Amino acid sequence: MVALTADDVDCIVAYIVLLDLWYVVPVEDFSPCKNLWFYPGGSKKGSRFESFREAWWLLDPNLKPTGAEPLVVIV
Repeated sequence: MVALTADDVDCIVAYIVLLDLWYVVPVEDFSPCKNLWFYPGGSKKGSRFESFREAWWLLDPNLKPTGAEPLVVIV
């Protein structure tokens, strides 16, 4: 297992199947971590990546943050 850097990727996209949730996390917000932990229901320490839930605008600059509304992307 190795830590990813900006030389390797721009973002990581994670899908939590049981909750049907997507996270788009830029490399600068998790590097140099080798493991990412998501707490959609919150935790005592807080939810570090919660601001990246459904953050599809990070992959497409033409999109804008939509708040809590799910964003549908048709490819």
